[in-house]
Amino acid sequence: MLFKIDKKIIEQATLCRKRFSCLQNDGEEICRVKQCVDDKVMFIECDNDFYCSYLKSFGESKYCNCPVRKEIFNTYGV
Repeated sequence: MLFKIDKKIIEQATLCRKRFSCLQNDGEEICRVKQCVDDKVMFIECDNDFYCSYLKSFGESKYCNCPVRKEIFNTYGV
């Protein structure tokens, strides 16, 4: 599935170093959301070790604050 995300949201992701790989190749590079709190904080699991500016640690968990990833989850539930 190719995700269609509003250009304004994409423009908010100024720190993306992955060249928006989540929007390409049917989202193969996308991290799995384990839990989302208030449609804002997404605790995730990533299969790859690729550095992401939006990936942060919280104790032993990881969370993502990427505006594009949040929109993908909130719109498509993925």
